[in-house]
Amino acid sequence: MIRFEPDTLLDALVRPIGMAVPAGGVYAEILAPDFRFVFVLALVLAWIAWRVRLRAPAVTRTLALLACVALSFVPWLVTSGNGRYFMPMLLIVGPLCIAMLHHLPVRQGARLGAAAFMLLAQVGLLHEVQPWRSWGLAPWRDGPAFGIDVPKDLRETPATYISLSGISYSLIAPSFHPDSRWMNLSSQAGRPDQADDLRRVHRLLDASPVIYGVVPSANRNANERDMPDDQADALDLGIADFGLRIRRSSCRVVASVGLTAVGAAPDQQISDKDPRGFLVCRLDRLAGKAAPAKPQIPAEVEAALDAVEKQCPRLFPPGNATTTVLPVGYRRFYSESDMRLYAMDDGRVMFKYIRALNMVQVGTKASVVAPGFHMDCNIKGRAGLPWEREI
Repeated sequence: MIRFEPDTLLDALVRPIGMAVPAGGVYAEILAPDFRFVFVLALVLAWIAWRVRLRAPAVTRTLALLACVALSFVPWLVTSGNGRYFMPMLLIVGPLCIAMLHHLPVRQGARLGAAAFMLLAQVGLLHEVQPWRSWGLAPWRDGPAFGIDVPKDLRETPATYISLSGISYSLIAPSFHPDSRWMNLSSQAGRPDQADDLRRVHRLLDASPVIYGVVPSANRNANERDMPDDQADALDLGIADFGLRIRRSSCRVVASVGLTAVGAAPDQQISDKDPRGFLVCRLDRLAGKAAPAKPQIPAEVEAALDAVEKQCPRLFPPGNATTTVLPVGYRRFYSESDMRLYAMDDGRVMFKYIRALNMVQVGTKASVVAPGFHMDCNIKGRAGLPWEREI
């Protein structure tokens, strides 16, 4: 995923400064500005100026730590740029600030004052841009991490479970039989680079005598057993390539305190009047049965979307997305780059970045396949330095 990877060398070089910008999508999905790397840069420049002027001795250990932090940016930005994979350096940079301050030729009172300033600046930043409860968390007070009332037959009998939602909800797996197998198919798009994964998926399915599909339900009575037909039809299309379909008469809602509590405040009492749960449905094999008919995608739609992919392959990786039908047109979703590409029924070809407010038109189905078509790959919401980005 390239969500946080810099698009240019300049963006990579100024990333330590960009991390101080109060904007989302820099190195975390949420707003998480961090002044500490700016403080380190300022202290390093001050130390260099002092050392050049007075020919002061080197500070080997501190410089080794500084070099470790600086060099760590390279593999981090090349592989993800995601802050959760940079935690060791995010922990080290605070002590590094104090270490660099210690080596400056200033009085102890000035050192204490500078340290207090850095600490108060960071605390003040946290107060103004609070990161807490930015996600759809569920309070965990007691019992299992994600409470679910699993029926006896599912607790006592091993089976294979396929989570049919984008989020796998893997925390519920320990509540089922310990010999059960779990997997999520939402990321299996049938791309050539996924051939090994697909072989493993089919081996597991072939070896599974009993398979269930699991999907979070909407707000509904936990005693309900039927899955809405439109939901079942959509899910059937998604699992038909794996030779499966939902046995609609087998569906039941398994009540989950954990799912009901998602988004609740820490001190909020969870009501039993509007429970949520997981729809658990037996999956049948399609062998000898007709698979659901997939909608035919017009050739001009596929050609138009393919043409945009060729223009900006980093943002719209060819072969990374399948075309799905919408009420007003067609769409490809590129999970690696958080981009959606549309071919509308009225002829327009548009895209939308996850952090942008609106879709952007790039042309029409006819114009994007015409010779000489050129598309600007500087995407609003992503392109430019962190303080230059627009939505």
